[in-house]
Amino acid sequence: MKRRILFLIGYFLFWYCCFIDARLLFLFYNYGFSLSMPFTDWLAVLGHGSKMDWAVCAYLTALPQLWLACTPFLSLKGFKAGMRIYTAVMLVICAGIVIADMELYRHWGFRMDATALEYLGDPSASFGSIPLWLTLILLVIGTVFAWACYRVYRLYIDRHVLDDLSACSWWYIPIGLILTGLLVIPMRGGLKQIPMNDSHVYFHSSNAFANHAATNEVWHFLKSVSKRKKVMAYALMPQDEADAVFASLFQPVDAEPAVDTSLQVLRPDVMRPNILLIVMESIS
Repeated sequence: MKRRILFLIGYFLFWYCCFIDARLLFLFYNYGFSLSMPFTDWLAVLGHGSKMDWAVCAYLTALPQLWLACTPFLSLKGFKAGMRIYTAVMLVICAGIVIADMELYRHWGFRMDATALEYLGDPSASFGSIPLWLTLILLVIGTVFAWACYRVYRLYIDRHVLDDLSACSWWYIPIGLILTGLLVIPMRGGLKQIPMNDSHVYFHSSNAFANHAATNEVWHFLKSVSKRKKVMAYALMPQDEADAVFASLFQPVDAEPAVDTSLQVLRPDVMRPNILLIVMESIS
């Protein structure tokens, strides 16, 4: 059981180190913004961003931990092979998100969100300003990042932790399930009423880039995708009729000026009236 708990901690820390490296990669790649920050802000970015990193680490660790908790009697050879595939796939996905985000941030000025999915059908719309040589460099950086992280996993988790795992008694099942349930705490950012969101890691009052750098891009992107709503276009009338109704709202260029029949509510002798607008939030 000790080795199983060690796997939970080690795998969690493995992903945490990966996201620390990803954040440093983002900072160095966007050096035009980051080099103007003092060293204390660099440390604050890493420190405040850790809370969101832990949330993603918990999500990535939950499935392997649940698998390990529910199979105490089975051979661990299948678990070890499955973990290699699972880790490799997750690293490729995370590396793709990280690499795309750090380049798009230079053009968009904000972290990549679900908006990027709108350009999948026409990649030239989002990457049209990126030359081919830079695209190749980004692919190399992403490949090296994913490969290096995977090598760390194979050297430390796969070789030094999973090799020593063995089958255990049935009573590990409730303990393993409890440990899996405890991962919900970092997933939601603690025990507070408000779950994890971008404001949890924002810390700077005047530097938007520092706040953006503190967010975990994998969490930010997938959260944005999960909230993305599909807009349903309902055809309520034929297109010709809709065009005619829309055209009737506008006066033709060659038409005679229409008589102004609008109701005048302001005094004509007041050139600059003082107008106060009161907006009640959520009144609708």
